[in-house]
Amino acid sequence: MYISLALLSVGVILYLVDGGEVGSVLGPVEAIASALNLEAEGWMSLGIISLIMTPLAGVVAALAVFVRAKELRMVGVSLLVICVVALAILVKLIA
Repeated sequence: MYISLALLSVGVILYLVDGGEVGSVLGPVEAIASALNLEAEGWMSLGIISLIMTPLAGVVAALAVFVRAKELRMVGVSLLVICVVALAILVKLIA
């Protein structure tokens, strides 16, 4: 979460300094390229992407714990959550 805050803060500072335009959230590859060019949109997009990925990383970690503990119901729930997020990402990539 602190990484997301730092990335978003850099983006806001660049936006205030340059007065650039911020549109929609860029994809990961475009966001990295934009951030390397010191564009506010890239830094803000990386911040939002990392903010979204933080809970997903928690679900993946929980999945590993549930697999080791043989908690099959919770393994199923964790897999369902991961599938929903994967489906949302896939829909975004197709659209």
